[in-house]
Amino acid sequence: MNVGRLAASVYYELTNLRYATRIFVAHRLSSRATYSYTPLARTTLIIEANTLTLRSIAQIVSSYTFGALSTISLVLSESSGQQILNLGDGANWYDHANFTAVLAFAYGFTPF
Repeated sequence: MNVGRLAASVYYELTNLRYATRIFVAHRLSSRATYSYTPLARTTLIIEANTLTLRSIAQIVSSYTFGALSTISLVLSESSGQQILNLGDGANWYDHANFTAVLAFAYGFTPF
């Protein structure tokens, strides 16, 4: 969906896995929304969750491109989930949150 400066998308997947006599039902959700302040400055919100792998993540990415394709970005990310080896301890996909913040700079140049 594109409405002016806002672009958004949602993806949902339902998975049924059969292994011998066991049946696993999993849900996967991925949604993204981007707001462009200008053609060179934008902020994106990303939310993803997967109940089969017991993982989820939410990110906010703000970036600004300037000069000869140089970019400065700020990424705030919160992820959670379990290790596959620890599935027997009553784990949920929202357990064990982990927060990260990254400020990145990429220098761009052109020979022309």
